[in-house]
Amino acid sequence: MTDDSNFIIHFSCPACKSKGTLDVKKDTIQHSPRGISTINVEENFICKHSFVIYVDRNLQVRDSFICDFKIQLPIIVMDYDISSLLAENHYDLDIIKINLIPSILASILRAIYFGKQIVYVSNDNFLNEHFKNFFNSILKDIFKPNLEFIKKAEYLSNKKEYKQHVVFSGNNIINDKDHIFNSKKSIIENIIIQKFYGERDNKSSLILLSNENVKVYKLSNAIKDFIENSRENLDIKKLMDYLKQKYNNIKVLPDYLNFLFDIVEHHFKVKIPISLKITSKLLL
Repeated sequence: MTDDSNFIIHFSCPACKSKGTLDVKKDTIQHSPRGISTINVEENFICKHSFVIYVDRNLQVRDSFICDFKIQLPIIVMDYDISSLLAENHYDLDIIKINLIPSILASILRAIYFGKQIVYVSNDNFLNEHFKNFFNSILKDIFKPNLEFIKKAEYLSNKKEYKQHVVFSGNNIINDKDHIFNSKKSIIENIIIQKFYGERDNKSSLILLSNENVKVYKLSNAIKDFIENSRENLDIKKLMDYLKQKYNNIKVLPDYLNFLFDIVEHHFKVKIPISLKITSKLLL
């Protein structure tokens, strides 16, 4: 500790485990209205990676994950009524942010995008109800989360029934049979969740997260329709022209497009033709 108002945060890079410290203002962290503060660590600060760390009011590092700040998410002007989302909240967003660490929230979101059967093991009925209402709200009328909350004893007694499920327990992933999670595969989800936690205002963060979910659904569904309805040879230029025409000259960068391809294949069960499985250089 340096003085009464400052505190040294000890942390490590989630990719290479290099260790570092930051001198932070205690008041800023301890009086965060969200209960958790976001700190961006730029590349070459302690290592070659850029990442995000999350610190709670007790000055404890709760989580960290790699986040490529250079990747841009596409922009779509939404045409759905956000007022119903805000009016039907049956959960406390502060409770969500404090009890679900960002990397787990990003992982649950990825599992939902991929259409996985998900089990969340917890004996806390109060939290489970908030979590369930939260996911149902932010994914309303788009992705339908196949998310089941069960007690630990029930899970242990029927463990064989959940071999094909993605299983979470608290802030841990305890079963990922298909290996859908790692820092390189989950870049887009991490960016979405980083933006969600980075918003100071709860209403703004909720709208942002809901908008991103709608965007993911609309674009992946549009790609599915394009593939299913095309009668000629498919190529990336035709797909991009189709998306631009449909969504006001939208720009979809390679990382995001390949993320959408994964969702089309896993959630909608539509195979992406080899002609569309491209490298990033083809879109530059």
